[in-house]
Amino acid sequence: MQEDVDERLIYQGFESKNLDYKSPMGWDANTDSTRGLVKDIVAMANSGGGHIIIGVDDGCKPIGLFKSQLDSFDSSKIGDYVNNYIDPPVNITVIKKNIEKDKKDFVIIVIPDFPEIPHLCKKNFDNTRNKPLFHEGDIFVRNDNNESVKIKTAHDMRTIINSSVLKSRDTVADFISKIFKSPIPKSEEDSISKYDRQLDMIKGRFKDVKPGQ
Repeated sequence: MQEDVDERLIYQGFESKNLDYKSPMGWDANTDSTRGLVKDIVAMANSGGGHIIIGVDDGCKPIGLFKSQLDSFDSSKIGDYVNNYIDPPVNITVIKKNIEKDKKDFVIIVIPDFPEIPHLCKKNFDNTRNKPLFHEGDIFVRNDNNESVKIKTAHDMRTIINSSVLKSRDTVADFISKIFKSPIPKSEEDSISKYDRQLDMIKGRFKDVKPGQ
């Protein structure tokens, strides 16, 4: 798919919370680089959305992809693979971008912000050495160091749930119930303070959470 994506993203020269560079690679589910993209996609979707650009090396230098690497990327195939591990599904778009002046090709994965409920991992997933990449129920976000990390603090949990509250207060209780494996009644109050009290109540159930900063 070829769409008009600002090529300045490719040549920006630094990553951000909403822009991630990946070294040249093809899409192959039997490699750790491909499997790691699942975590990066869900983290970016939970952090406002953004772009993952494939074909830029670790020094943020645009290298481009070989034709065989470029041809291996397909929106439907990648979407089906990623959404096998993520709930709710994320609607990614794969764009193949040719920079004519440099005669280089890149893949840009466009990731939308979650519309109502943040995405969480719905099953365990291992790398090719059978070491866990993530577990069922994990929630990933992009941190200030532009890394995809699992939520570990009450502060981060509060931030993402409050974001969900602002987007859809009618469905946030379902999201919280999935995390804590127990029903939480839907609020009839139209105020974030009510959800703050609910978060204080459920923090004790989230055993891996440390006190927020």
